[in-house]
Amino acid sequence: MKADCLVWVCFFLYMDVVVLGQETRIHCLGSKKPLQLADPFPASEDNDALISMEWYFYPLNKTGGVQTDNKVKLLQALPGSKIIKEPRWEKYQNWGLALQDPEFGDTGVYTAAIVTTKSTKTTPFSTHIVVAEAPVLKSMSLAVSRTMNKQTGEVTLSCGTLGSQGTPPVELIWRAPNGSAIVGTYKKGNISLVLGKEEGDGTFSCEVEEPSPAMTCVPPDKLPLWEGKYKFDRHLGSSESNIIMLVVIVCCVIVVIIVIIVIVVLVKQKRKGEVYNA
Repeated sequence: MKADCLVWVCFFLYMDVVVLGQETRIHCLGSKKPLQLADPFPASEDNDALISMEWYFYPLNKTGGVQTDNKVKLLQALPGSKIIKEPRWEKYQNWGLALQDPEFGDTGVYTAAIVTTKSTKTTPFSTHIVVAEAPVLKSMSLAVSRTMNKQTGEVTLSCGTLGSQGTPPVELIWRAPNGSAIVGTYKKGNISLVLGKEEGDGTFSCEVEEPSPAMTCVPPDKLPLWEGKYKFDRHLGSSESNIIMLVVIVCCVIVVIIVIIVIVVLVKQKRKGEVYNA
């Protein structure tokens, strides 16, 4: 999980350095919307003065870097309305591009350049696209559970469960009561955190580490389900445990009262029977 996330961290760092000033665009797989790259050049670019207009795509390598030596020409426009393009892509508006069926492999850097008779050099434009897929919860929410080792006194908090980490894969993290991130152990859709005897009390939260392109594909009304909180009190137990204990005590009291009432009723009935027989 860490290795996959590091690949995407490298990718975003590359974007900040190489194409500084350009925003990362997230396209959600399954959104049923085409991936559209609008014409980046002003309308003042006269088609009659066109010498060449080109779109290129630079895919990612396994480490998240951009393959600058492996560019793919998506479109080339030449004088006389002659257009050469990659079959999957369509011309969009003036000199933009559109893709109806984007895939994960379409994540990368897209560049456009135009040469006209009014300009002696190309006017470059770059943008980077991440094709993402939302993660899926296997449980109703990022619920937090607590277990305690009576021998060592250590408390283990567990948060989950994920059915899928999405693409790029999300990473779950823990946050301490002071807001700092804590390294947990991820396994089979859950992330656990062991609290030693020296750990202080407070509210621990479980959430998705940012930035996370995949989380932008989660519907806004579902986002509250992606954060779990647990109020930890080593001496008094968690608030949930206190509630459970209170419920158990109340139930026991009710049962005792019912038993007493039944005994009293039975005793009275027995006495009535003895008086009647007499």
